[in-house]
Amino acid sequence: MHRVTLVFILFLLIPDLYIYLVYVVRKTRKAVLHCLYWLPTLLLAAGYVYFIFLTGDNAMSNHTQAIGRLAITIMLFVFPKTIFMLCSLVGVLAHFIIRRCPRSPFTAIGLLLAVVSFFNILYGTLAGITRFDTKEVEYRSANIPEGFDGYRIVQFSDLHLTSFRNRPEMVEKVVERIMEQCPDMIVFTGDLVSTEANELDGFDEILSRLHAPDGVYSILGNHDYLTYA
Repeated sequence: MHRVTLVFILFLLIPDLYIYLVYVVRKTRKAVLHCLYWLPTLLLAAGYVYFIFLTGDNAMSNHTQAIGRLAITIMLFVFPKTIFMLCSLVGVLAHFIIRRCPRSPFTAIGLLLAVVSFFNILYGTLAGITRFDTKEVEYRSANIPEGFDGYRIVQFSDLHLTSFRNRPEMVEKVVERIMEQCPDMIVFTGDLVSTEANELDGFDEILSRLHAPDGVYSILGNHDYLTYA
């Protein structure tokens, strides 16, 4: 856990330090603005310390949803800043090698990509999680017996049921979508839960509606092995 914490702190601080020293300090001398810049980072770090070190043993199991929301919030801040920092560094390197090369285009591109990544993560969190996509792939091979012509296998994965704790209708939608495909066989390829098996409670009846002539099969994913707990 200490190693993870060290990586987390570096991942959180390096982009902030770079942006602060290269941009914030040069643009304003107001101490209030300097403090406001660091406020989100301090709050995120405090949240991490609270959940991981101050809430007793097995924090990942006892505070699954809260830690998940904290992780998403961290991504919302860290990923865009990291992308911006990398673009800015490329501009600095290009300017160092070619003196006439301006850094402003790299800064503008970094800012644009940072904004796009922020809203991309936000969309995935709020809307994308409920947009289930069905992809149909037709497989042809001379090695497949003729009896399998038209045979339909539905594969689905990564339900992470804790994400739908308060929205069981979403899982019902998944089941309905699967059954609409008229599968001959159903296969589930891992990560039914996120940290503990009891996340399945309340969903077993819904998932038991899955059936196919040749059976329903599944394998365990890394989360199903509960390594995070």
